Amino acid sequence: YWIVAIVITVAYAVYFSPSMASRWAYACICGWTFTWLVLEVVKVALATITELSQHNQRKQLTEHNRIKDRVRLKTERKRRQMEALGKAAGIVPKMHSLLPRPPLPPEPPPLDRAPTFPALGDASAG
Repeated sequence: YWIVAIVITVAYAVYFSPSMASRWAYACICGWTFTWLVLEVVKVALATITELSQHNQRKQLTEHNRIKDRVRLKTERKRRQMEALGKAAGIVPKMHSLLPRPPLPPEPPPLDRAPTFPALGDASAG
C-alpha cells in the first residue's frame, strides 16, 4: 500500500511546479498521517473490545465454577445436618428414596455337591 502511494505521489508531483509539488507532498503526508492515526485508533479499539470480552468470559467461567462449588458445599452440609438430626431421632438413613431396595441374595447352594457344567467345545471335533 505505502509503496503504491509513494509511486503515485511522485508520478503526479513530477508535472507540478515546485510550489505546487511541495503542497501536493504536504497534502499526501497529512492524508497518510490521518489515515494511519484512524487505523491505529480503530485497531486499538478493536483490541480493547476483544480483550474485555475475553476477560468477561474468563470471569464468568470462574464465577460459574465458584457457584457450583458453593452449591455442592451447601448440599453436603445440609445432608450431614439431616443425617445428624435423623441419628438423634433414631431414624436409620435409607439409600436414595427414589430407588428401591435391592433384593437379598438367594441362599448359596450346599457345598456337598460339586456344580456340573455342560461340556464346552465342538462335538464334531472328535
